Amino acid sequence: MTSRFFLENLLPATDDPMPESANQRPRLGDLLISRGLITQEQLDASLAASREAGTALGQVLVESGLVPAHAIAMALADQHGGPLKTEFGFATGGASHHSRSDSAGEAPAVPPVLRLAPTGGAAEPVTPPAVVEGESLRDEIEGLRAQNNAASAARVAAEQALETVRDELTGAIAAAAELRQQLAAERAKNDTAAMAAGTMSVEELRAVIELQEQALAAAAARERARDRDARLVAEPVSARTYSNDRHFLFAAGSEGYELFERSGPPPSPAERVELSSGREYRVVRVGPAPFPGAPEGCAYLELV
Repeated sequence: MTSRFFLENLLPATDDPMPESANQRPRLGDLLISRGLITQEQLDASLAASREAGTALGQVLVESGLVPAHAIAMALADQHGGPLKTEFGFATGGASHHSRSDSAGEAPAVPPVLRLAPTGGAAEPVTPPAVVEGESLRDEIEGLRAQNNAASAARVAAEQALETVRDELTGAIAAAAELRQQLAAERAKNDTAAMAAGTMSVEELRAVIELQEQALAAAAARERARDRDARLVAEPVSARTYSNDRHFLFAAGSEGYELFERSGPPPSPAERVELSSGREYRVVRVGPAPFPGAPEGCAYLELV
């Protein structure tokens, strides 16, 4: 709870100095107007509100949002002519406004003593607003930097894991194709031997021919797929074209990385995408979908 203070030598309604000599100090309102913080109309309205409520002008200006607290503190310090600690914070002031006597040998006027007293309880230490804001901003920057580093590391790990899965799937598909070829060759050998021995019926011979035709068609399809994969490998990622019917999104979710399917062509790199969770992501790169031979593209995202 912030302690409230009063200035012994200031008028409570306006924060103007008590008239103690012919050399008057500048009024708080005039200082604020000269600095462009308020207008004359705002000052008049605030003075009326302070007189009606019986509170200081500085408090009315701060509570109404017209002038920040630290600006009031600096103006009061300038009005006092030196460092000053008030309920609005600690301030050193810009320059002294005390007048000096032009008479020879006459000592300069001593400013009236300003006594700061809490209205109740011990005064709490006041931390300058600039220090608090600086520390908060530094902590926020450090937190954002840590989040960015973690997201970058997770993205690299996900891409490496995806490449490993793709290699494993490619190897498994190649092994299955080789096994099918071996089985087909063994069966063709047996069928050829049966045909040579003349022990195969017409229906069995027709079935063998049909199987051979299917095997030739499958071999041709594999050859076409092999040629297509070779073109994709030789072609730069940025120049590849993907299906316009649908695409996939690869992003970090609340429980790990997730793969989303959406209709239409994939988004472009640097484009922003919002998922159903309400989080906004940025497209890092666009590549093939993590399925062997899939025509769809996949956009890899990072959290904004």
